[in-house]
Order: sequence, then structure tokens, then C-alpha cells
Amino acid sequence: MDLCPRKVKAQVLSLTRMATSLTNYHVVADARQVEVTLHNRKKYKATVVGTDPPHDLAVIQIKAPDLIPAVLGDSRNLQVGQKVYAIGNPFGLAGTMTRGIVEFDPSRARA
Repeated sequence: MDLCPRKVKAQVLSLTRMATSLTNYHVVADARQVEVTLHNRKKYKATVVGTDPPHDLAVIQIKAPDLIPAVLGDSRNLQVGQKVYAIGNPFGLAGTMTRGIVEFDPSRARA
């Protein structure tokens, strides 16, 4: 049994003003306690309110005032040539962002 706390960096995406957030399941899977540090360095204890292990997703909630929820796009409205971004912490790197361009629209593909 590991009694030492372990710190894991993960990206947390705020979905609502009530601080319901999305993160990866593997980040919270074995955690006895979850803590979220916001961009302003304020720390909050989080509660895991839902998980989807096969898709590596977890929903957590914190009690933090005045959060601004992320605006999520709708993939049905993507257009070829449009810029897209992915934000995360792969391999323990903090705050990475990848940029790309939509190059293919499968709805316009011919059989």
C-alpha cells in the first residue's frame, strides 16, 4: 500500500460555471483525494462524480467561484481549412497545445 501522495499533472476542462470539469480517468483512477490547481494557482479539493474507464474520461467537481466554462465546438460544423486545437498534458508535459487544420470532410467523400 502506497501511503505517499502522488502528484499527477492533467488538463481539466471546465464545462459549467458550477465547476463540473472533464479530465482523464487514468489521472483519478486510484486517487483517494483529488486536488485541482487553477491557472491563478488557487487549489481546490475535487470530487469525482462520474467515470468512463473504457474512454479514459472522468467528470470531477470543485467548489470554485466565477469559473468561465470552456466553449466546445461541434464537429458537425467543421469546414476544410478551419484551424483546430488540442490542449493537454501528454507524457507529463505541462500545458501543451497542438494546432492543426481540417484537411478532410468525410461527409463529402464519394464512395
